[in-house]
Order: sequence, then C-alpha cells, then structure tokens
Amino acid sequence: MTRIGFLLSAVLSLAIGHVRPAQAKTIRRTVDVLVIGGTTSGTSAAIAAARQGAATLIVEPTPMLGGMFSAQGVPAADGNHHLPSGLWNEFREALRAHYGGAEALATGWVSNTLFEPHVADSIFRAMAAAEPRLEVLHGYVLDKVYKRGNCVTGARFSRSGGDRLEVSARITVDATDLGDALPMSGTPYRIGMDARADTGEALAPAEANDIRGVYEHFMAWVSSNGAEHAEWYLESADAGRIY
Repeated sequence: MTRIGFLLSAVLSLAIGHVRPAQAKTIRRTVDVLVIGGTTSGTSAAIAAARQGAATLIVEPTPMLGGMFSAQGVPAADGNHHLPSGLWNEFREALRAHYGGAEALATGWVSNTLFEPHVADSIFRAMAAAEPRLEVLHGYVLDKVYKRGNCVTGARFSRSGGDRLEVSARITVDATDLGDALPMSGTPYRIGMDARADTGEALAPAEANDIRGVYEHFMAWVSSNGAEHAEWYLESADAGRIY
C-alpha cells in the first residue's frame, strides 16, 4: 500500500469510527382534539371535529387509515345500503366514482358495498387531507395517557428509532380497534354483552357476559344448545333474529 493509500484508509477509518446514529427526537403538539387511532370511527370523528373548526390530530401506528374496515382482506360494509347520508355517504360516493357506479360494488353476496383495501385507504386519506385543521401522523404507537386528576389531557407515543410524540389536547378520543387507551387512562369499561335489564333491549342476553365477537357468541350458543342447532343459529343470524 502506498503512503497516500494508507493515509486515505486511516482517514476513512477515523471518519467511520466517529459516525453516530441519529439522536432520537421528541415532537410536541398542542391540539383541541387528539384522536388515538386512524380507524374508521377515528378518521370520521377527526374529520367531523376539523370541520367544526377544531385543531385535530390523528395518531395511527400503521401506514393506513380506516382500521379493520379498510385493512381486512375483503372489505365489505354490513348494512347501511339505504343510508345516503353523512361521512358514510361521502365515502361510498367516492367508492362508486372509483369503480364506476353502485352496481360495480356489489361483487359478492355478503354486501352491496365491497372494495379493495388500498382504495378505501386512499379515500380516507383524501378526505382527511382536504381538511386544513386536521393533521395525520403515522408510525407512532401509544405509550402513555396523560391525566390531570380525572381528566385526560393528552398522550405520549413512540416509534422505531426512539422518536417520541407528546400531545396535549383538550379532548382525547380512543378510537383504537381494541380500546388501547382505556386501561392506560384508568377509565371504567366493560367487555362483552350488556344484560337485558341494563339496556332494555329485548334481544339482549338475560345476564351480562364477556363474549366479544360473533365467533365467540356462536361457539357459546352451540355449546349451550347443541351442535345440531348450529344451522338454525346461522340462518337466524342472517335474518337478523340474533343479536
């Protein structure tokens, strides 16, 4: 190795040795409304708040908007086919414009409105971007909920690389799919079905339970009534006689 080559090699080694990873940073926001989770409900709530003039922020850990509604493998809207109103109708009209009409969405027996995940995400993104009072931040995971007494005042988030996001808000909305902020905030909540006496609903169970989904409800019902009645259950569910 020549003297020049040796010197260049030494300088390069020293330079590499002094390279340090980028220092984690903390971003701070103060808003009127913080929406934790860019789910369908969260995105809708945020758009509504922004249209009322509130400075609004959505913090969503994934790259998408719409939650399970847009991210499921075969997105389908259950019901609301004859409900041409509100943000739902804005979303559906955008779907119809994209695919070429209402008939183009009725591609399966399960729903009159079926669509692709990326299309739903793009529509939610466009609706959010159209609101000057609404900001959306992706890639941040909820770490902590801030409180003053019994009042929630905001939350802290983090993302890969160590960056933090601290948000102060007058109103905080937990719009996560699983209610992630509820236990962090100490807010009382229940999981499952309410008792008939609590709601006055004739089709509610006689006693409250912790069943959280259709599959669990189906398995519990079959366990109590016998597998031979499973077909009746499914037919009744489709006809709206159960739930």
